[in-house]
Amino acid sequence: MILPPGLPGRIDPPFDVIGNGGTGNGDPEKAKQMLEDAGALNTPVTFLFDASDPTKVDGKNIIVKALSEAGFDPQPRAVPNADKEDELTQDPNAPINLRYLGWCSDWPSGSSWFSPVFSSEGSSNYSYLSVPRIDQKIRQIESMPAEKQAPHWGDLDKEIMSSYYPVIPDYYTANAMLHGSKIMGFNNDEVRGMPTFATMWVKQ
Repeated sequence: MILPPGLPGRIDPPFDVIGNGGTGNGDPEKAKQMLEDAGALNTPVTFLFDASDPTKVDGKNIIVKALSEAGFDPQPRAVPNADKEDELTQDPNAPINLRYLGWCSDWPSGSSWFSPVFSSEGSSNYSYLSVPRIDQKIRQIESMPAEKQAPHWGDLDKEIMSSYYPVIPDYYTANAMLHGSKIMGFNNDEVRGMPTFATMWVKQ
């Protein structure tokens, strides 16, 4: 699902669109059979990797192996550095059909996820999902009072992933912040992802 844990509106327990129990474990043979049944065996998957970073090269090799075993035709495209990778990732005409990106909301609400990432005019809609029905639902939910929006974002999350599956959620990140027992006023700034330094003080 799209909404990360802890965000208002996330469905609990999470829905399971692809039927793997939410484990993240793949089944290459089943995937290959599904592609064969759909007449889509050896579908090309083109993606970028930074050839200047040995870790990215190793990651590319793992992705190629996994996609090949699942019946796809992986076609990695090398770029000279991370800046070029960023540039091509944001180019809708780049010769790739799989983009690897992360997203961090500016505030804890579905409006900071669905409008920029999944609406037709979203500034960060790198999956290029363009569905008038989804656009309309986003506008409808955003027009509601903030305290009533949360469950509707969860329903929209399920509809997008069940009907279109435009993204493959890879992982969710979280902040772990340690502080001493005499540090008071310490909180996590949910917008900046850092301690609230302006409210902190030391207990004598």
